[in-house]
Amino acid sequence: MKLNINKKLLKLFYTDLWKDFRQLEVISVNGDKAIRRYSDNQTSIQDEYQFIKELKKKASFKIPNIISHTDNYLLFQYVPGTRAFNLLMDLKVLYEQEKNKEYFSIGTQIMQLLQDDLKEFQSFYEGNYAEETHLDLYPAFEKTKNVFFLLTSMLGLQMSVDELDKIISIYLSNSDTPFRDATPKNVILDIPLLNQKNFNSRNERLDVVKEQVKSGELKRKIIRDIVYHIDFSGCSFRCPKKDDWITISQHEASVWLKEHNQKRNVGESDEELCTKFVRFSRLGGRKLAYRLLNNSGYQIRFGLDNEAYYFYQLSDICKTLVKRGIISDPSVSDVMLQLVKACNYTPPEDYFHSHKMVKNDTTIYYSDVFPN
Repeated sequence: MKLNINKKLLKLFYTDLWKDFRQLEVISVNGDKAIRRYSDNQTSIQDEYQFIKELKKKASFKIPNIISHTDNYLLFQYVPGTRAFNLLMDLKVLYEQEKNKEYFSIGTQIMQLLQDDLKEFQSFYEGNYAEETHLDLYPAFEKTKNVFFLLTSMLGLQMSVDELDKIISIYLSNSDTPFRDATPKNVILDIPLLNQKNFNSRNERLDVVKEQVKSGELKRKIIRDIVYHIDFSGCSFRCPKKDDWITISQHEASVWLKEHNQKRNVGESDEELCTKFVRFSRLGGRKLAYRLLNNSGYQIRFGLDNEAYYFYQLSDICKTLVKRGIISDPSVSDVMLQLVKACNYTPPEDYFHSHKMVKNDTTIYYSDVFPN
C-alpha cells in the first residue's frame, strides 16, 4: 500500500484530528496531585469552566473539582484510577477468552451507570436550552468532510465528499442538545489498583482484573461514587440527542455487551443512521488517520482500539442510506470497505514526526489516565 503524503494533509491532520495538541501535566498542589489541561486554542477555557461550574450545581454524578483556571488552562483534581474504556476492553478480552458471564455482568453494570448519568445530563437541557443559550451547531460539515478528504486523498480513493451533504444536513436539523462526547474514554473510574503505573504489561493487568472479578471485589467496587466524568469542552456545541447515546452504547468498548445476533440498522430512522454516520466517521477516522500518519502515537493512544469496526458499520449504513435515497452513489459503501483494509496497514515511518509538524516536540502519548 502506497500513501500519498503532503504538507497540506499533514497540516489538516494536525489542526483537526491530532488530539495531542492539547497538552497535559500532573503537578502537586498542597501535597495532592492535580492535572493541568491546557487550551487547544479552539475551545474557550472560560466557556468550559462556566459550563462545568453550573453543571456541578445540578448534577448528582461526579466531576473532578476545578482547583483553579486561567484563559490558558484548567487545573483539576487528579483521579488515579482507570478509564471506563480500558476496563471495558479488559472485560471484553477476558469474556472472549473464558465466556465467563461475570465479565459480561460487570461490563453491563458499568454501562448502566454511564447511561444513567447521560440521561441525567441530558435532562438538564431539554426544551429550548441550546437555542436560548446560543450554543453553536456542532461543525459537522467540516468535521465529517475533513476525515474523508484526508483518508481518501492519502489512499488514492475516489469519493466525492459532497455526497455526504444530505447526511450532514439531517444530522444538523436534529441538533438541539449539548454535545457531551459521552465516549467511555471520557470517564475515569476511581479504582487506584487498576492505575496503569501498577503494571509492566497488559497481561499483568488482565490477570489482576481476572482475580478481582473472580473474588467478587470488582463487582463491589463498581458503584456510582467511583465514576468521574471528564472533558466537557464539546458542550459549547449542540448535536442530536441520539449522538451521545450512539457514542456510549455503540462504541467499540461497549457494543460487545449488546445482543451478538442483533441486526444492524434494522428499524433505525434516517436521523439515527445519519447521526451514527457522523459520529462513527470521527471515531474511526481519527484512529485511522493516526495509524497512517502518526503511527508511534497510534500504537500508544489507540493500542486497544480497532478502527475497522467503525468502517464496517459505516459500509452497512451507506447501503441503507442508498436504498433510502439519502446517498446517490452506491460506491461510497465500497470506499468504507477499502478503509477497512487500510486498518491493517502499518506505514514504514511516522510521517507526522518525520516532517516535524510540531516544533520542539515533547509530546507525551498515553493510553489510560495521563500519564502512563
